[in-house]
Amino acid sequence: MAVLLLLTIPYINYYYYYYYYMAKSISAPFTVAQTLDLSSTTAAVTDSVDLSAYVDPADRQGIEVLAVDFIFHNGSTLLPIASASDFQAAVQVKDNSAGDLIDYDNLHLTASAGFVNDGNAGQYMAADIYPDVLQRGTGGRIVVNDALEIVGKSSASIANLSITARVTMRVVKLSQKDYMALALTTVADN
Repeated sequence: MAVLLLLTIPYINYYYYYYYYMAKSISAPFTVAQTLDLSSTTAAVTDSVDLSAYVDPADRQGIEVLAVDFIFHNGSTLLPIASASDFQAAVQVKDNSAGDLIDYDNLHLTASAGFVNDGNAGQYMAADIYPDVLQRGTGGRIVVNDALEIVGKSSASIANLSITARVTMRVVKLSQKDYMALALTTVADN
């Protein structure tokens, strides 16, 4: 029993080391909010969060996204969206600029949410439950791109439909190897 315990300790330490020490926080968590106006359109609407002040390749700085919350609301009254029409809406936060929704197995997808409005039965989150809490123990999703793109789309033209994404993040410093690995993965998949 003692031998087995000694053999598993290096694995546990490596696993803990990788996830705990991959990035060292150099700021406290902060929140950035961005609102998309999907009012009366079924086309994808995009906006971006500029991260260039926080991401610095020379210093191996990136952003660690800890949580993303989504609020579907009436852009004029700031009340929850209410409509007699049936519609579905989706929003994604991602670390590339595709200009539209992307597949859910895409590596660039950071967080997403889905919303269904049934004109007769009410509203609900379909299969895409939010908020997205990305922290696993001590870490989250690390981004080394200089912007996050937020994309929203609705299946029907709904007056005053707005979606607000609230992204909680912090600035982190990575090792040279980890920064390079994340940067190459991002470039290779673009």
